[in-house]
Amino acid sequence: MPNHSLGKKELRALALLRDEFQLTDNMCDVFKKYIFLLLEWNKRFNLTRITDIQKIIECHFRDSLIVSKYIDISSITGVVDVGTGAGFPGIPLKIVFPDISLVLIEVNTKKIKFLEMLITEFQLTSVEIYDADWRSFIRNTQYDVQLICARASLRPIELIRALKPASFYRNATIVYWAAETWQPDKKEAHFLEEVYPYCIQGKKRKLVMFKN
Repeated sequence: MPNHSLGKKELRALALLRDEFQLTDNMCDVFKKYIFLLLEWNKRFNLTRITDIQKIIECHFRDSLIVSKYIDISSITGVVDVGTGAGFPGIPLKIVFPDISLVLIEVNTKKIKFLEMLITEFQLTSVEIYDADWRSFIRNTQYDVQLICARASLRPIELIRALKPASFYRNATIVYWAAETWQPDKKEAHFLEEVYPYCIQGKKRKLVMFKN
């Protein structure tokens, strides 16, 4: 991995993340590695439009971890990350809550290579990459998961397919990262459990929970 260091403003941003989510020194070191691996691979694979380090910390890491303010992740054994891309929110959650089993759903081959590298580099255990689409996942798998996360991937109308009576995942909670202006349609509203407003870089957003 390239030898990089953070500037004062970037270290301050990481310190704020550490304090907000009670990160250990080791966790902070892993997040530092994550930043530079993301930037290095992004030159070849176009993993993220966000290349400013402070924004990576806020808009990727903090935005991923924000769900832990509203759900007790330490009480959950299994998490699915739908359309994880460069690993958000699944990998940050795994770094901070290492005991969870994590399934990363991603179909893009280049992004899968990046995820495989992260798993090896960070020595993550109980992490699996599922390389088919969401509907295939619902139809063909039976993972022991209680939380399904979707950040900047599928629309809720697709996600709530997992809550249909015939689905193995009908008892899971779905978390959707939404814009402030998002409103549910009739079908989505039927499964709407709770909405939690929050801010990222001064922009109002909300976490939307769906459940049977």
